[in-house]
Parts: sequence; C-alpha cells; structure tokens
Amino acid sequence: MVGVGDPVPLPSVVLVTATGPGVGLTVTTAALATVLRHRTALSVVKLVQTGAADWEEGDVDRVRVWVKGVDAHEEIRLRLPLPPVIAASRVGISLPKIADHVKAVAALTERAGLVLVEGTSGIMTQLDGRRGTLLDVATALRYKGSSAGFVLAARPTEADLNAAALTREVLRQRGLPFLGVVLTHWPAGRDLDDATRDLLDEFPDVAGVPVLGRIPDLPGGFEAADFARARVWLDLE
Repeated sequence: MVGVGDPVPLPSVVLVTATGPGVGLTVTTAALATVLRHRTALSVVKLVQTGAADWEEGDVDRVRVWVKGVDAHEEIRLRLPLPPVIAASRVGISLPKIADHVKAVAALTERAGLVLVEGTSGIMTQLDGRRGTLLDVATALRYKGSSAGFVLAARPTEADLNAAALTREVLRQRGLPFLGVVLTHWPAGRDLDDATRDLLDEFPDVAGVPVLGRIPDLPGGFEAADFARARVWLDLE
C-alpha cells in the first residue's frame, strides 16, 4: 500500500496514450519525463510520428526542448497528418512491425530504469499493417519480461470520461495495468464551474484509477520554463 508522500509505483515501461488527437499527449509525456527523471534514469521514445516532415519539429523534438538533456528517440516519421497506416500507404512506406517496436523499447529498458513510450493518438490506433496497436506493444513487452502499464491523457469533458471508461475496459480484457489519468487543458487560474468539478470527481470512479495530475491550458503554448511547475501539475511523489 502506498502511503501519503510515497512515490507512485511504476512499471519499467509506461505507455502514454490519449483519448484522441489534440488532447495533449506530448505535453503529458514531457511533464511525466520532467518529474520522473529525478527518480530514475529515463528514456522517451515515440514509436510513430505523423504529420511532420523531416525538417519540421516532431513530438520528440518538443520533448527535448521542454525537458533539457532527456534521452529521447523517434522510430519512424511520416509526413502526412493521418493515422499511421494511411499515412504510410499514401507514400508507399512500410511501417515497422510491432515486434520491431518491442525490440526498440526493450533495448532502451536495458539502460534506463524507466521508459516512457508516447503513443500516436488513441490506444487502438493501428501502428502497423497487421492491425497492431499500442496494446500489442505492451502485451509483447510483458511476454518478454518487461513490466508495462498505461497512463491516459484526457480532457475534463464528458466525451473523454467515456473514453477513459473504454480504456479501462480494454486494458482489463488484456490484463494490462491502467496506472492513472492525467487531465489536460485544465482551466488554470479560473474558478471551476460545477460541471468541470463534477467531472473531476467522476474520473477515478469511471476509469477505476486515480487522477495523477492536471496540466493547465496555456493558450499561448508551452515553453521549457513552464515545465518547472510539472511537479505541481502531477501528483507522483
């Protein structure tokens, strides 16, 4: 049992997924990396980057800017802002197999105490031509002896609450740990309306896991200096 003030126990691989595009997946990954890198040696990996050309800033590039000195990797990049299978098909590229992704993550676990795997949009987004998903990556890692669990980035909305319930169910069916929810686009600096307050109360019951933190909505975008407050945003220690 975790006592008050004790660190939240984590597996060797934490897979970060979201309720959908635009939720704040990369911001959540960077916030987790900022806090957890003080606990153990840490690596971040993005398995499939979409919507960015080679010369453009991708999610891993943003993480490197926001979390100075972090060990971060990207497996494959696709220019079109489409689901990976479609984006690869449009330009005639073959996606890595799930086994390739698992091999890359497993290699990182050999030198890092914790590996953060940033997904692509939602938990059921297909990552290869065989309908493999982030769920399959986690399942294969478990078979190879690496402990793995999921963190879900979600907005404080009714739709995201429903998506959190669905995430709970699919992870239960796979026997994979659901570690918690990080709420994004949080209305910082403003009084919460009754609906938002009620939704916050509902997430632990509906998702069956704790709310690990609330990342504020910063209309001007995030800068590296903002992540000095990551320990305030997240309740992991």
